[in-house]
Amino acid sequence: MIDTTQWEMYETKYGKLMHKISRSISGDEVISAPEDNYGDLCIAALDSIKGFTKKTGQTFDDMFGTKLFDQYTKTCLWHVKGNKGARITKKYPITKHTVSLYDHPEVFSLSGGENNSVEAEDFLTALADGFTDIERAVVSSVVKNPEYINNKGRIVFSRVSRDIGSSIFLVKKALNSIECKLNFKL
Repeated sequence: MIDTTQWEMYETKYGKLMHKISRSISGDEVISAPEDNYGDLCIAALDSIKGFTKKTGQTFDDMFGTKLFDQYTKTCLWHVKGNKGARITKKYPITKHTVSLYDHPEVFSLSGGENNSVEAEDFLTALADGFTDIERAVVSSVVKNPEYINNKGRIVFSRVSRDIGSSIFLVKKALNSIECKLNFKL
């Protein structure tokens, strides 16, 4: 598609913009490190060159430096920023307490272990202190029966209600209360 000299020309002209965009994608250090963002922008740049060539039939040398190509490639680069930012924003409630594996390699050495570790028990005990009896029953039911969570990651109310011997309405109410207390959508 393009050779090294042509890529150097492209990077000379648009490199500063690409670095600026890669630094402006933020919200989650783990999945949007500037180096990763720059790599994504390089791929988008190559795709924009290919797309422009396909639309116009021009070679790189013919299109490079034209106003139309300049606008097209800048639009493509900023579009990547918008898309990646939207994905980060959508996943932020899940990823907000994660750490970079590059900055914290000790995470690799942590054992996967069982769910019934002392730390997990202490965490669940401390968490349950702020819950009502039915909320504790709902949490206990879901923890003991992970199959009560469907493929979309949502809790199946009917199964939990049968397990704890309560109505679906009360299970939904308890889950809404838990969501509010945890500030997280279940």
